[in-house]
Amino acid sequence: MCWLALAAPAPGPRLDLPLEEQTLPTLPAGIGLGRDVDDQVLLRGLQDGRLRAGHTVVGGYGQFNATALSVGPGPQGEALNAPAYSATVRRFVLFVAHTFAESGPAADLRFYGELEWENAVACRTCVGSVEIEQGFLEWSLWKASDRDLLALRGGLLIVPIGIINQWHEPPVFHGVERPRVEEGAIIPSTWRELGVGVVGEPVPGLHYEGYMTTGLDPEGLAAGGFNGARSNGGRAPAQTLQLSGRLELEPALGFLVGASGIASELGGSMLGAQSFFDVNGDVLPLVLPLYAWTLDARVRRSGFEARALIGGFHLPNAGDLMQARHADGSLLFPVKAGSNESLPQRTIGAELELAYDVLRPLAVTEQQLLPFARLEFYDGHAEVPEGFERDPALSVKELTVGLSYRPIQQVVVKADVQARNRRLGFDEAQADVGLGFMF
Repeated sequence: MCWLALAAPAPGPRLDLPLEEQTLPTLPAGIGLGRDVDDQVLLRGLQDGRLRAGHTVVGGYGQFNATALSVGPGPQGEALNAPAYSATVRRFVLFVAHTFAESGPAADLRFYGELEWENAVACRTCVGSVEIEQGFLEWSLWKASDRDLLALRGGLLIVPIGIINQWHEPPVFHGVERPRVEEGAIIPSTWRELGVGVVGEPVPGLHYEGYMTTGLDPEGLAAGGFNGARSNGGRAPAQTLQLSGRLELEPALGFLVGASGIASELGGSMLGAQSFFDVNGDVLPLVLPLYAWTLDARVRRSGFEARALIGGFHLPNAGDLMQARHADGSLLFPVKAGSNESLPQRTIGAELELAYDVLRPLAVTEQQLLPFARLEFYDGHAEVPEGFERDPALSVKELTVGLSYRPIQQVVVKADVQARNRRLGFDEAQADVGLGFMF
């Protein structure tokens, strides 16, 4: 990652484009693991540097994947299916960051936005999509010489929960696909909501974020999790509000720990908005609190990389929502006899990943080759409402092993194999190769 000014300082905006042979701008002290450029880029991505470049910056990230997937055997011993092969432009994202002036009060106002394409083609019958991944204004209110102590943000904000949800540029994580725990099995992937909040670093190495945003749409919930309940900034049901926050601490060089939490009221009772009915067609005043939490840690030192995460969601009144109806008397969440389609009352997931740069002891190259292994466990039906049955297919142990090769810090070539062990059967074996970049 590097930057080249296209013109000498002059009145008006300045456009900077990254080129590989230039050096990075000086970054604020204390905004990364290890306090060096490599750690900043590989553990926190490029957003901090983009936001504080002091002018207009463009760039992006993306990945190209090829996958072979086999499913089976089933619970009755059905044979393993022949692999299904696919290839796709998994993601392509363009960003722009802009500081409104290089000096004066307007220098404290910044904009950051990302536009994402998934699976190359977006249309009514395509699997692809085009989305605003995030877009917000930031106003620095209180600064030290090298960091923001307090800044306001408003717009489409990434919900600060977990690791990958915020730092998801392909060279930053191992594996062709993101960890399943953080790609929807438990934590919704790249989850963003409309709202306002505060961010800052009051002392070097201690970061905080806190937001009030729109929340999940309760009618979009499903037995498989919470992904379908996100609005992602598109006609969000603003009668539901959500509080989210995160603290990160770097207690030692190259070691970061974080904690995230979410509290929301999906029933909309705080604003007096109700859309639920009982069997008689009367309004059903549901109170639907939702809580979520994660604890995580990351290490990157001397060629060794590791990360760990545990977290889950709790919807204590899921049973009440299962009894709710539309105005015409039909159930919001009908469950077929003998099926396990209940909403979850509680979900939980955990992951542990280890990697090591085997080229580092040679001390002859800046390139990196990292064998890695990741073990995940996730249960989307850890607990269900009384009277319903858990779905054992949602309880999964997953092992991923593979290689990440970084010729430079912003480019990665990946390969891995995955094995998913489901309690019900229908286990999965998957092999992936991919290219990823960020600039």
